[in-house]
Amino acid sequence: MLPGVRAPPASASRVTLFALFAACAGTQPEPVQPTAAAPPASRAAPASSLASNSRLLPQRATFADVVDAARALDLAGAGQAEGDEGCLIELGTPARFAADVLVGARPLPDVPVELASSLEKAAGPAVVVTAWGASVGELPEVALNAFTTTTPASARVAAVSLFVTTQGVFVRGAAMPLRANPEALDVQTAAGLLAQVLEPAIVYVTAERRTPLDRVIEVLRSVPNRFEVALAVALPKGTRLPAPPARSSELLCPEGLPAPGDDEPEGSLEVRRCAR
Repeated sequence: MLPGVRAPPASASRVTLFALFAACAGTQPEPVQPTAAAPPASRAAPASSLASNSRLLPQRATFADVVDAARALDLAGAGQAEGDEGCLIELGTPARFAADVLVGARPLPDVPVELASSLEKAAGPAVVVTAWGASVGELPEVALNAFTTTTPASARVAAVSLFVTTQGVFVRGAAMPLRANPEALDVQTAAGLLAQVLEPAIVYVTAERRTPLDRVIEVLRSVPNRFEVALAVALPKGTRLPAPPARSSELLCPEGLPAPGDDEPEGSLEVRRCAR
């Protein structure tokens, strides 16, 4: 989907992922409204700072805290939704949700308590709703709502989803290696499956409500750098999803290719030349 831009290696203080497009000119969608860079967060922020800065996460943060932060930033408007760190999660005391927020559908729902039971029923890709449209999916009970920025090109490539649950990591996508391994996996095995996906793809990471932030970060770090990465939250069961885009008939020939004209030269194909 994207050229193989390689993210900088993760440092001890920051998780850097392929979604870090601030350092890659022209790849991250332009913000609706430019804002001044926010001052660096204090490494030992008091409780009052936690209340005033909705990007700061609690000491024992879970995935639900990340989604709550994204929802608050989205409701605050485009100026607040724009991150300035070029990463998804900035580690520290406290940790900080640093991503640009771009919600696929509003309102951003609460994180479900449990996902594994729904994922055990089917393999294949999940529908992912993004600001650029919805991907095609096959899972009957699970659909995702992306809430961090992706590039417009993400709407034209395969969507791969990582579900972090108490049972392990479920990997869902259309590629055969993913379909052949529908069970819950450990993080290293899930990363190995991703490495077998050769076609361009975007990886969406989601989790259950009580999943510790450290666990989510471990999974994010395991994603090969050649993939674009975004965070997503599972939509409530029964959510009415947008219809998939109609197949375009532009540039197609309903009755087949026309016969060449009398004045058009016909080519030739020599078998021996093709065998070389």
